[in-house]
Amino acid sequence: MANIATLAVQLTAKTGRFSSGMKNATKDVSIFSKATSLVSGRLLAMAGSAAAAGAAYLGARATMRRLSESMEEIDKLAKTSDALGIQMQHLTRLEHAGNLAGLTLEDLTNSLRYMERNVADAFQGVGEAQGALKLLNLSAAGLMRLPVENQLT
Repeated sequence: MANIATLAVQLTAKTGRFSSGMKNATKDVSIFSKATSLVSGRLLAMAGSAAAAGAAYLGARATMRRLSESMEEIDKLAKTSDALGIQMQHLTRLEHAGNLAGLTLEDLTNSLRYMERNVADAFQGVGEAQGALKLLNLSAAGLMRLPVENQLT
């Protein structure tokens, strides 16, 4: 192919307004970036405060639940104490010993009632406890005069 002419073009662009606009845009992006960093920092602080408040609420709720359970347990012990005629402090000690042996409060209560019944029967001269009390050198009449908690010692 033949080459007829060569064309040389010199292009000049006026970029002053473009550069100025880019500098302004860079400043705007920088300001926006700082603002979002500040807002995100505040949001994180608020989230941390909300998490702390949530943890405090959950802790208080768990404490109230345990307190309620404790009050129910105290009420149950008081009622059992009254029913058996045992001072609550003695029943609490017996319950602790029973727990160490794997007994529930109900097991302990049933055992104490069984003991009371057998001692009363032996006092009247009947029942299987008579022989056991004789072997232990104990008097049914003497046991009947003692509070239930002292009959065990």
